[in-house]
Amino acid sequence: MTLLERITVDPNICHGKACIAGTRIPVSVILDNLSSGCTYDEIIDAYPSLTLDDIRAALKYATLLTKERTISICNRPKLLDEKRPLKMDAFCCKMAFL
Repeated sequence: MTLLERITVDPNICHGKACIAGTRIPVSVILDNLSSGCTYDEIIDAYPSLTLDDIRAALKYATLLTKERTISICNRPKLLDEKRPLKMDAFCCKMAFL
């Protein structure tokens, strides 16, 4: 099983959030714990059904998501001609490109 095969998205489990396969543990919970300073061992102790590869899979999934390019399409008629960084509005529509 590859790392990304450990991640599942099912609309009937955890409202469609990415989870570790065979569990109801969202990837976001693992990432929250890591960003709070928890070690891999502490996370596995708190969630005994997780393995080290599950944590690595969550990190790989997050890495892929950060490679996504998001561009605001609201009020941007000259979007393709702009040479400056785009500022995102919290309530603005967005278009994602991989």
